[in-house]
Amino acid sequence: QMCIRDRYMGIPSPWKRFGELVLQTLFFIGVTLFVLPRLPYRHVLDKDFAERSLFFKMAYINATSIAIRCRYYLGFKLAQANITLAGISYVKPKGEEEKDSWERIISSKARYELSINVREKVDYWNRSVQLWLKHYVYLRFATEEEMKKSAKRATQANHFTFIMSALWHGLYPGYYLAFIYWGFFNETCRKFFKIRHKFNAISHPIFYPMKWFVVNLFYNYGAIPFFLLDLRESLKYMQHTVFLGPLVILFIYFLSHQIPLFREEKPSRSSLKTTDLKAK
Repeated sequence: QMCIRDRYMGIPSPWKRFGELVLQTLFFIGVTLFVLPRLPYRHVLDKDFAERSLFFKMAYINATSIAIRCRYYLGFKLAQANITLAGISYVKPKGEEEKDSWERIISSKARYELSINVREKVDYWNRSVQLWLKHYVYLRFATEEEMKKSAKRATQANHFTFIMSALWHGLYPGYYLAFIYWGFFNETCRKFFKIRHKFNAISHPIFYPMKWFVVNLFYNYGAIPFFLLDLRESLKYMQHTVFLGPLVILFIYFLSHQIPLFREEKPSRSSLKTTDLKAK
């Protein structure tokens, strides 16, 4: 009790942060009311959509998925605003250089819509559920030490966690198509992350819009079956998009096991000896 009392002693006024969250909520209400109706996700089943160019389809998948998530952000931000006003989410600064924070309890961070880091996107979506899955499913399947020693074990833990998340959502086939796809997508991104230093040529900010579009396209591709739920409709959507997401992700995923580019470079014994001699 004393620990909790000390945590909230001298708590500053939450009204400023509360106001920021209310403004964010109003923004997401606006998107939900005026933008989302113009971007219905079920349009991916229409003949008109099937006849469109592949670039249009990719852009539409990105746009409708982001618009739909704004509806979720609406609820997340409204709940966070109420928690902030109650003072529960306050974090007391530990030093003089630190500022007051209201992020002890976070439901989501909408700014990660702009991120090209898939791990950040996953970690900060429905934050409490992600933490539960991490500690009670992912790390129960295998410890961190086991996964560091065995990449295969880490891959198994990743896929098992995504399947459990699908089961937690329900029994609709669309959930399983989405989460199995996201499991492979997450593994593929993890492989790219380990060899990101080999792609310094496209690390310049000028390439950011292209990278954002591509990363979000394949991330959002799995969201449509999640919304459609029905197996036949999900397969029809994939047929309209020439199965772009699954084909590209699975191709890269299995190719990564065959080509040296995706293998982590480990220093040889001779180079380690040379380094030791230089150190001495």
